Amino acid sequence: LLRTESHTAWQGHILPTLDEVKEPYLSMAELSQGKPVYIRTFDRQEEKSIGLYASLSFDNEHTGFNFYRTKEGRELVLLQIQAIILVSREFKNVGIMFPLVSNLEDIWDSFSLIEAAIEQLQIQGLIEREFKVTDYPIIRVMVENVSAIDNIQEILSAADINIGTNDLTKSVLDIDRDDPSIGKKIAGIIPSVSRRIIYVAEKAAQQNKSMCICGSYASEPNLWVLAAYMAKLIPGLNVSLSVPFIAVPQAKYFLHHLAVIVENEPVIESIHKLFTLNQPLPAMAKLNNEASGLIKRIDQAAIEINPKYLEIKNEIDKHYLERLRDSQSSSPALAKEPLAINRQLSA
Repeated sequence: LLRTESHTAWQGHILPTLDEVKEPYLSMAELSQGKPVYIRTFDRQEEKSIGLYASLSFDNEHTGFNFYRTKEGRELVLLQIQAIILVSREFKNVGIMFPLVSNLEDIWDSFSLIEAAIEQLQIQGLIEREFKVTDYPIIRVMVENVSAIDNIQEILSAADINIGTNDLTKSVLDIDRDDPSIGKKIAGIIPSVSRRIIYVAEKAAQQNKSMCICGSYASEPNLWVLAAYMAKLIPGLNVSLSVPFIAVPQAKYFLHHLAVIVENEPVIESIHKLFTLNQPLPAMAKLNNEASGLIKRIDQAAIEINPKYLEIKNEIDKHYLERLRDSQSSSPALAKEPLAINRQLSA
């Protein structure tokens, strides 16, 4: 998942050129070695403020998917879509991701934007007139609010999905996106969110659509447990996780053992209880203590499978914290580190 808000091209006060927008997408595609690359179109939020269109307010009309219906949002996203289409012509593993989709109308509008971008490229002579449907980039959408959950069946009828757990949690709990205390409010297990994730997973499996879980929640062992639980109990579910790349070794190692552990019925019962209870918010501390206990039981069960489990897990955790500190100081060596530790893990 490639987020695009921090792209330097948006920091000026005029719209960048098509080549300027395309360049980082092309670089990512070249580095991907055929792995899926989903480029998410610009998600305008106040905490992601940029130089371009800085004078616009951050009301409902100028944020999220609604931004694409404004003159400014439409010209920005059309430029992005043109760049993605050009890259996807050469790299078929490159797709497009639309954020904050709430209903089927948003999806039809996203398809219309793609048609408009294709027409602009044809006028410029950058693609041929006979542009087939099979030439389109792969399309996914982000499910990130309660409205999207309510309309999930019609959304799934048109596209595969990613669940954005950060914004979904804020929407479920009715917390403002810019609330400075939000970190404390959305930490740990929140059954009202996990119940909705399970519900979406059931509907995705029924419609034979894939589902990816991303955002901060996807980086927590609690969510890894939930994903394994859903994969075991929901027939036909195609679920994946999108985590920050420095957390990939942790997730891989934990899930490698969890795949065996979830055959344990008492563990499954504990997971079901934790993620589906209808708990009031004040009871969250007790619930998260229970979650910590579950993780410890999983660790103990993993030791029985692999006596060196904790030793290696602690080494990975230590490596993760070191890389996290490096990332906060923008270390140029950071990009190569996960590749090395993943090779060690594979061995």
